[in-house]
Amino acid sequence: MEIEFFGAAGEVTGSCHILRVNGQTLLVDCGLVQGGRDATRRNRFDFPFDPAHIDAVLLTHAHIDHCGRLPLLVKRGFRGPIYTNAACRDLLPLLLRDTADLAARESERRARRADDHEPIVEPLFDLEDVKRTLKLVRALRYDTEYAPFPGVSLRIRDAGHILGSSSLDVACTENGVTKHVVFSGDVGQYDSPILLDPFRFDLADVILMESTYGDRLHHRREDTIKEIGEIIREADQDNGNVVVPAFAVGRSQEILYLLGQHFREWGLARWKISSTALWPSKQAKSIGRMRIDSMTKRGEFERLLSRCRSFPIYVCVKPRSSHVRSIRFGLGHSSLRAAACAMVGASCITSLKTWSVRNVTS
Repeated sequence: MEIEFFGAAGEVTGSCHILRVNGQTLLVDCGLVQGGRDATRRNRFDFPFDPAHIDAVLLTHAHIDHCGRLPLLVKRGFRGPIYTNAACRDLLPLLLRDTADLAARESERRARRADDHEPIVEPLFDLEDVKRTLKLVRALRYDTEYAPFPGVSLRIRDAGHILGSSSLDVACTENGVTKHVVFSGDVGQYDSPILLDPFRFDLADVILMESTYGDRLHHRREDTIKEIGEIIREADQDNGNVVVPAFAVGRSQEILYLLGQHFREWGLARWKISSTALWPSKQAKSIGRMRIDSMTKRGEFERLLSRCRSFPIYVCVKPRSSHVRSIRFGLGHSSLRAAACAMVGASCITSLKTWSVRNVTS
């Protein structure tokens, strides 16, 4: 058995790991490198392996830093199955198509600004590459043993990170000896209001854990909720606004849930609340098809939907549309925006430039 790391090692982006066992080569995740000035250049590098020689991909979840280069992998020769859970399968079309669309628009923007002698930079992949990728996806059930190859047993466990997130328990048998290798993926917090808690492993010979916050302790959830309420009250007293950087899948839905839960307590009746997440119009259609065993704490998902409908919220599905521009420039003080796009930084910066923000601290 051999394990190699080609991303998310020494950094927390571009997850990409290879597991070789019994002559089979398995790729665990294939994510985009995000952040940093050289991210675009690094994503265009040749893979340090031949995509055509990969027998299968094991995908932990649908965040772009874990799945974003799958269409590129297919474009460069991969033809095997992509194993993941049903909820992740349903989210992949939304995120990969959105990434391809952003890449196409970025390529067009660069072409307009380029000098005549500069070469045109093509998008990393296009919607046809995404379409071919999605045809390779195979959905597996949580907590069920599968044997995709001789000597390889796979169980997908709930990671509690986002809808459709998973940790992978891979049992590798060679020469009559079995070793359990656990790929953590991104592990969520316990006691989430919506998601199930992460699965507790009691057996592993090797644990490969990606950890953004491994060197620190999170606040208690009740302390975090209290702090959010205090920020909103202070902004209200100062006739200010609140910008919340949040991933479009996962964090944005939890924020909307909390706003609905504490709507009266935080005095949100006169606030204008907007989100640039792909929610609820696009994501709800996909999430609504997910199997209940791969989703959430029973009842909480329905409560999330009802709470999102219980207060006025502008949901900006296309961040560059005229509808969003009218919201962007129409909001005055007492406005709260969950800036949730593929690159949340750009959305936050746009909001800060638009609004007159005082006493901004990092």
